[in-house]
Amino acid sequence: MRSSQLRGATLATVLGCIGVFSGCDNLPAAPDGSVFCDASNCPSDATIGGSTDSKGQNDIVFVPDDAPITPGDKDAPVTADAACASSSVKAPRQPANILFVVDRSGSMNCNPPPTDTSANCEKFPKKLDSTKDSKWEITRDALKTAIAAMPIQNSVGLMYFNNNDVCGAPSAPNLTIAPVTSAQITAVNTSLAAVTPKGSTPIVASMINGGYNYMNNLTANGKRFVVLLTDGSETCNPDKPSIDALFSSATLASGPGVDIKTFVLGAPGSEVARQMLSKLAYLGGTASSANCSYTSSDPTIGDCHVDMTNVGDGGPTFAAQLNAALEKVSYEALSCEFDVPPGNDGGVIDPDKVNVIFKPSVGQEETVSRDTTTTCDKAKGWQYNANKTKIILCGEPCDKVKSDPFATVSILLGCATKIVPF
Repeated sequence: MRSSQLRGATLATVLGCIGVFSGCDNLPAAPDGSVFCDASNCPSDATIGGSTDSKGQNDIVFVPDDAPITPGDKDAPVTADAACASSSVKAPRQPANILFVVDRSGSMNCNPPPTDTSANCEKFPKKLDSTKDSKWEITRDALKTAIAAMPIQNSVGLMYFNNNDVCGAPSAPNLTIAPVTSAQITAVNTSLAAVTPKGSTPIVASMINGGYNYMNNLTANGKRFVVLLTDGSETCNPDKPSIDALFSSATLASGPGVDIKTFVLGAPGSEVARQMLSKLAYLGGTASSANCSYTSSDPTIGDCHVDMTNVGDGGPTFAAQLNAALEKVSYEALSCEFDVPPGNDGGVIDPDKVNVIFKPSVGQEETVSRDTTTTCDKAKGWQYNANKTKIILCGEPCDKVKSDPFATVSILLGCATKIVPF
């Protein structure tokens, strides 16, 4: 028997329902103080539920103002003004720190397919058609657009490889990571405009000594991402030990205690490196799917990364694919992590009396329940981190928060935690 629940009814009203209205079912009170009554015999100002009992009548539950909320009761929404609440605070999003590690090798001078082929570009790294944009010009403009559209709580930086027109690998960003203010957007545009593609492709050293080392020592609060964008394979240290060292670094970076995620964007020309780039994305924690391919002995086979080499012959352009890829990176970088606030006067909170309330920019607020049934990638609610200092939204609730930049998330303390499944 499903019932809706009305908070705010006095205990006297509830007792009146039982004692005065002869048609009441006289069901025993629930553990939380609720009393179940048939709708035809309860007070006229009651809010009636949407389902019916075996007699075809709506049901209702009255709850005294001071009654606690029972975990798992989906008809007991927790609201910001719940009587059991000791405090409610808006939870700011965790910021994201994104370092773009961008290929500026000579092949970026070429027009992308179908104007030029990757094979011809390797032989003659220059524009075939001067009236059309090169891979670098497309990359430059897409980065400008994507970064300018990011929320101000994100921070971004730029690092280019090579750094000496041959095989030099950077050890620090060309543009240091900083919040996406108007000043940083101007600095991004200036930095990108000054780049002239030339030289080889030192992916391994640039990622290990540059990207991962810098991000590992970054002290800024929030999530950390390295975004590798390349149009080729490693050409300076292509031996197996070097490539394995890159994989080890990606694994370590994405592991517990570090948690640096690696996005990999493969531009036209990277067809010969799909397997390596896919494995890097997989180990870096951003695989396109759990079953993607990254173990093939064929270096041209792999689909765990963002592969933008399928251009020409009526397919999407490189520019369209890159813009979509950068939108995906921006979306994934939006945080679904929130700090658990302290209790009253900085006191210790009861972790079983914490609730999450999501208020969309349009529509009614809703309670997000805690899901302890599975891992976050499969969950449908929120979970704590290991030491219960952060709340992490999973699944659909996370998607809702990411897709609504003007939504708010509040953490309510003092009411018994709503739990999934109901």
